[in-house]
Amino acid sequence: MLFLGIKTPRLILIISMLSIGFFQSKAQKNNVQIISSKYIFETAPFDACHASTLVELDKNSVMSAWFGGKHEGSNDVSIWASVNHNGKWSLPIEIADGIQNDSLRFPCWNPVLFKAKNGILYLHYKVGPNPRAWWAEYKTSNNNGKTWSDAKKLAEGFLGPIKNKPIQIKNGEILYPSSTESLDEKKWIIHIEKSDAKGKNWRKINIDCDTFGVIQPSILTYPNGKLQLLCRSRQNVIIE
Repeated sequence: MLFLGIKTPRLILIISMLSIGFFQSKAQKNNVQIISSKYIFETAPFDACHASTLVELDKNSVMSAWFGGKHEGSNDVSIWASVNHNGKWSLPIEIADGIQNDSLRFPCWNPVLFKAKNGILYLHYKVGPNPRAWWAEYKTSNNNGKTWSDAKKLAEGFLGPIKNKPIQIKNGEILYPSSTESLDEKKWIIHIEKSDAKGKNWRKINIDCDTFGVIQPSILTYPNGKLQLLCRSRQNVIIE
């Protein structure tokens, strides 16, 4: 394992290059075991799917969601979901689409399921022709996904969680790891978005990425309250 620390005036970026052998040795040391491994479905009403997300609904149930359609970027791509209750997955159902009107439809992208401390289940996802021109929509459920609200758009300039889960901190505020890609595909930039406990009053927190191109951050939490961001990079390494 090699760590290369690069310090900037506002941010320390760490490149981690981890070998397969390192992961294997750590797994053996910590006795990591696979409890269950199974397909959510064997057949489905779509040809391809991608970007799955999970959320625990209660002690006996887990929901998964993903986008599926003919292929990534196809206008028929919707958000689909299934619930595992007591070890058995339900049939996939469509829970969101990119239909704008009778003659216009865009693909959906990157669903993120998140259950807030107040019990509200959120489905965040993107709609649009591509990751440079998409926008953020979300739905909520008060009954663990049995029914969903109508889709709502986030305010202009906000994208919500771009691919990975938000976290809710001690004061109730929700932090959303997010990022943007420039129209010419040359710039990848991460940022954090923040809302209150009810998902209102959004703010954007910019992050100086120096010369790195990074997207799709994930937030790690630690018992001492420390937060850590891990990001996908154009340099083909993980940036912290």
